[in-house]
Amino acid sequence: MSNLETVAVRWQFCDGYDEQSANEVRAWGGAHGDICLAVATRTDGDRWQLGCGDVWSPDIADMDAQFGSAYSAIEYIATTNGVALVEAVCRCGTGGDCD
Repeated sequence: MSNLETVAVRWQFCDGYDEQSANEVRAWGGAHGDICLAVATRTDGDRWQLGCGDVWSPDIADMDAQFGSAYSAIEYIATTNGVALVEAVCRCGTGGDCD
């Protein structure tokens, strides 16, 4: 069993509508949060590098690391910060609280 804290995130795909078409992917805290936890940007070689979020930024040693997907890049930095990411759920209009 993991000792990682879970954090609900929503994904933003910049200049696209999913990871395959986006040039940048951001993980925002919560379903409606305005704090960007982490950022991954597409490289020229169609790989992904970590950028600087409001909360997590890559260490110097990880600045040039490349990942096969934006999700794996952001999950990497989350894990190094002791966090496991889970998809945030919006419950607006259902009477329930959003993540």
